[in-house]
This record gives sequence, C-alpha cells and structure tokens, in this order.
Amino acid sequence: MRIAILRRRSCTISTNKTEGSAWSGGEKAVFVRAQGEVGARTASCLALLALLACSGCGRTAVPLIGSRTVRVKIASLLPLHPAWQQVATLDQTIAQFTSSGAVAGPLVWAATALPTPLHVPEAVPAGLAKDRDLRVKEDARKYVAQVTQSVHNRAAQHFLRVERAERKRYNGEVTAETARREAALRSENTRAARFFNLGIRNLGFRDVALQSQIHVYTGISLQDAVTQRAKLQGDISALVQKRDALLNADVHAIVESQMAPFRAGMAARMEQVLKQDRDKVNARVAERITSESQRVNVMTDPIPPLGSGTLPPENKATTPLVLSDTGAVGGQGQGQFRVALVSQRASWQSQRDRLIRMIQADTVKSVTAFLRKRGWRLAKEQDSRAADVTGEVANAIRSEWRSGGSD
Repeated sequence: MRIAILRRRSCTISTNKTEGSAWSGGEKAVFVRAQGEVGARTASCLALLALLACSGCGRTAVPLIGSRTVRVKIASLLPLHPAWQQVATLDQTIAQFTSSGAVAGPLVWAATALPTPLHVPEAVPAGLAKDRDLRVKEDARKYVAQVTQSVHNRAAQHFLRVERAERKRYNGEVTAETARREAALRSENTRAARFFNLGIRNLGFRDVALQSQIHVYTGISLQDAVTQRAKLQGDISALVQKRDALLNADVHAIVESQMAPFRAGMAARMEQVLKQDRDKVNARVAERITSESQRVNVMTDPIPPLGSGTLPPENKATTPLVLSDTGAVGGQGQGQFRVALVSQRASWQSQRDRLIRMIQADTVKSVTAFLRKRGWRLAKEQDSRAADVTGEVANAIRSEWRSGGSD
C-alpha cells in the first residue's frame, strides 16, 4: 500500500513538472526533496521484500509432488535376472567337483552342458515379416529385370560397333581389290595396244612400199599393187580398231562385273565373324544374368531359425578325452588332480564373480530407471525410515526382463 501511495505521489509530481510552464528555485528544491524521499522509501520496501522472500517467513520449503525416498534390496533381485541361471549352473559345478574326492580308474572329462539360452520374443509380427519378404522379393525381381535390360542394351551397342567395324573393313577390302584389278586390267590393255601399234607400224612400212610401186608400175603389176594396198589398208584399220577398243574400254565396269564372287566371299566371311562375336557376347550376357539372379536369391532367402540346422558330426579323435587307465590314481596323480581341481575351481569362482557383478550392474540400472519413472529417490538399504519397495520393483523388472526390454 505504501509503495502504491509513493508511486502516485511520484506520478503527481512528474505531472506537475510537465504541466508547469516555469518553476521558481524553491519549487525545484521541494520537488528534488520529494523525489529523494520516494526513491529511499522504494529501496527500503524492495529490500524488505527480498528479505521476506529469502527467509520464507520461517516456513520450511514444500517438497516436490511425487518425491519419495525408498529403499530396495538389490541382493534379493539378483536371482530374477535372466542370466542368473548361469550362476546357478556354476554353483552346481563347483559343488559337484568340491564334494568329489580322489578318483579311481580312468578320468573322463565330459563337456559341461551350456546354460539355457535366453528366448527373445518375436519382435516383428508374422504378417509384417511376410510383407517384408514379399517386398524384398519384388525389389529383387525389379533389380534383376533392370540388370537384364542394361546388359542387353550394352550387348546391342556392342553388336552395332562390331558390325560397323566389320562393314568398314569389308568396304575397304572390296575397294582395294577393285582398284588392284582395275590397275592390272589397264596395264594389260596398254601392253596389248603397244603390240597393236607395232603391227600397225610394220604395215605402214608395207603401205609406203606399195604406194611407190603404184607410182612406178603399169599394167598388171599396177593392178596387183593396188589390190595389195587395199587389203593392207583393211588390215591396218582392223588393228587400229582393236587398239582403240583396248585403250577406250570401261575398265571399272569390266572389273565390277568380275567382282561379284569376291564380294560374296567377303560378305560370308563378315557374317561368320559377326555370328561368332554375337554368340560369345550372348553367352557372357546369360552368364551375367544368371550370376546376378543367384546372388539376389541368396540375399533374399529367409534366414532359418536358430536350432533348425544340423550340427556337425562328432569328432571321435578328440572327444571324449580319456586319461591313462592305471586302475588307481597314485599319490603323484592324486596331487596333480587336486592342483588341477583347485585351479579349475578358482577359475569358475572368478567367472562367477564377474557374472554376478554384471548381473548386479544390470539390476541396479533397471531399478534406477524404474525409480526415475516413478519420481522416487533411492536411499541406502540400512535406512529404516525409507519405505521398502523391493516387491513392487521385483514385479516391474521381472515383467520387463520377460518382455525382453531394457531402458
């Protein structure tokens, strides 16, 4: 209430200061004193409120809702752990070998039976597992189909490249053979024309002789010379025609008409090469598809349940281990047996201690998680003021361990 009054006064003074047009020196001094009194009183009230808040007016702090101090007997919860069966098995083994005395006759070391395995419940329902298998198989089928399509596409591209290369080689060899034959035919025609030119030149000499005789001879001799010259002109014309036919012949057309058998042989050879390559590539494609299908089938096969497989045959050369049959163990053998028994018992005891520590740590972890969920605080087992909730905790962690879950 006092703070509210002081604040109203301060507001009134501030309003008057704002609304007044001009103050005198005395009014300013009164305003400054009033403002100082208001600040001092406000600071005093704030300090008083801080002291009241810190002291709490002599009352104790209210505990959190749900906070409870409890105690749990951890040792009573250890036998509830799923791995406690292994401790019991070790205790039985240790007790059996501790109570046994000197052994007479052959010593046969039999293998100790393994503890009962923990049965973990099926986490995935059968329907979901079946749907998953169907999805996996469908994905595998799609993968194999994609691989098949990809391999066939690559094979088709390979076939095109090989056919293009073979076609180019075929055309090159045909062109080269055509050029070679044309050159050979032109050379042969040139040689034949040269022979015809030689005959024409020789006949030309005879024609000149006959022309001289015609100018000189008369009568029958003249007629004979004219007749021989006419015949000679006919022979010269025939030789000239043959020569011109050889020199002006269409060599390319002649060679093309002769290239049909060669082209057929080259085409057959090209087809044979393409067929061999196609067979080889198709075999590789089939092998690749089969390999991928087998690999995917192995990956998609369901894993058989544990225990469904057959165990390997017993090796008779190593099991059982039979010691020497002496009829009765002597003093030295008895001592060795005791030393071995003590060493084995110590090993088992060490194994038992490690197993109990592990079980105890796991139990403490589960108990702590349970108490944290309830909002309880764990006290010492010797604290008699704390409530004993060992039974409730035992029921909770037993259900948790049976369901296979752990926080």
